[in-house]
Amino acid sequence: MISRKKIKGLISAFSVPTLYWELLIIGTALMTGISLPSSFLPIIAADIDQLSVLVGLVVSAWFFSRIFLEFPAGLISDRVSHRRLLILGMALSAFGPLLCSLASNIWMLIIGRGIWGLGTSLYFMSNMAMLTEILPQNIRGKTWDCFKALNSLEVS
Repeated sequence: MISRKKIKGLISAFSVPTLYWELLIIGTALMTGISLPSSFLPIIAADIDQLSVLVGLVVSAWFFSRIFLEFPAGLISDRVSHRRLLILGMALSAFGPLLCSLASNIWMLIIGRGIWGLGTSLYFMSNMAMLTEILPQNIRGKTWDCFKALNSLEVS
């Protein structure tokens, strides 16, 4: 038998604004898009760079740009509209993989991965700011947990 408390919790999960579910789906797609090619990246990079000196940098470029740009992205998101930065992040997250797919040398692949990381950092920082604005305070923690857990599953 399902208790009233469980039913109330289930109903509150569906009373989340539609924008939350849209941002969740886009974020999941972005993180899936980054995790799937990462397993093949060393093979592609080694094929492009015969000396295999910069293969590690190809793999790390996304993480470096994401680590060093998330804090500034949050500051920029507070000054510029969250929506504009979110759209710019999605555009860069599409342009980075496109550049990687057209890479004819190792540096083009590294720059593409860096742009890809920049796009995801802009997207996710703006995303969290938008979620803070649209979600009621009583369900904010639960929805953030769901959002971050799903994105963490996609990376692994």
